[in-house]
Amino acid sequence: MIYPVGIDEDIVRHELFSPLLPVVTYRDDEIDGLLSTISSREHGLALYIFTGDKAWADRVMKTMQFGGGCVNEVCIHMMVKGVPFNGTGHSGMGAYHGEWGFREFTHPQTVLFGHTSFNLPLREHPYGGAAGAIKSAAIRLFER
Repeated sequence: MIYPVGIDEDIVRHELFSPLLPVVTYRDDEIDGLLSTISSREHGLALYIFTGDKAWADRVMKTMQFGGGCVNEVCIHMMVKGVPFNGTGHSGMGAYHGEWGFREFTHPQTVLFGHTSFNLPLREHPYGGAAGAIKSAAIRLFER
């Protein structure tokens, strides 16, 4: 933990992938400016805030953009089973962990193998003339 750190110091201007946790302190009357500064930067992988004001914490978590977060905790959100670990913007896109990671990194495709014989003539051309009129009427009937 690195304490205290100013909001404009290099260590908090960029996302960290290390065991360092810079702690930015602020006065209550400066919080809107601090949140504005954070919002103007690249979105982080995580947002951790510490406060006793649950309503304020809820407002911050709903208005800020980040991958995952905690109130009065750090890193615990990555260990909750059954929920994804997210990234946003510069810190990655999508959701990871378990089923979410599988869905994020796979691309399901639909492949249908049809038969070359015993096809319904309804599916084949031509659609003109009397036969076409009957086929079109049948298709409209199936579309209902």
